[in-house]
Amino acid sequence: DFWFAQSSGITGFPTLLAVEDKQAMLVTAGYLPWDALEKPLAGWVAGEGAQG
Repeated sequence: DFWFAQSSGITGFPTLLAVEDKQAMLVTAGYLPWDALEKPLAGWVAGEGAQG
């Protein structure tokens, strides 16, 4: 929904958010090929925050 997107800082499409304990964190903003998602997702899993 537009309110959630705006309040989450989403400014473009596509955007990938990871949600844990009701907290959403930006993983990637903008298009990335499937193969390029490994590094940002690994960063999120490691607790490093947004990547990409």
